[in-house]
Amino acid sequence: MQIPFCHSCADRHRALVTPVPSVIGSFFRTPALLSFLGAVAVAAILWTIFIQGGEGISPGARLYALFGIATLVGLGILLAANEARFVRVPPLTEITRACDFSDNVGFPFGRRRFYAIRHPAFAQAFTAANQNRLWTDAIRKRDDWISGIAFVMLIVAAVIAWFVRK
Repeated sequence: MQIPFCHSCADRHRALVTPVPSVIGSFFRTPALLSFLGAVAVAAILWTIFIQGGEGISPGARLYALFGIATLVGLGILLAANEARFVRVPPLTEITRACDFSDNVGFPFGRRRFYAIRHPAFAQAFTAANQNRLWTDAIRKRDDWISGIAFVMLIVAAVIAWFVRK
């Protein structure tokens, strides 16, 4: 969304905002680091068994183990970096508190948020700046229709699975 801060508010916000850690810095500040360390520990065990292991291990098994090790470490890094996102969000300032918004409430059909804006003139400017993104009755009806179709398809799939199982 476009946030229509005036120049003085934007300057005040920049003066008040505190810096946030980088992706790497945030990586080491959360318990999510444990998932990465667990992945590295399992990868080290796999490395010892399959790569440095004794005879009788085929080259194919070693290749699969190497792929598994890389996948584990990569997933550990991605998970820890993703879970540390909240550390990289700067704390609210007096300026950003004037426009608060919810988490995404539009899942799985897109991004939609609720906004709480304290100043009426700012609310009008915000609405004008984001006119093409407003939630309309037509969009709501479309999403209700899509949700209904998805629900019916889920029921049909469950019934089919139930009959196939028997």
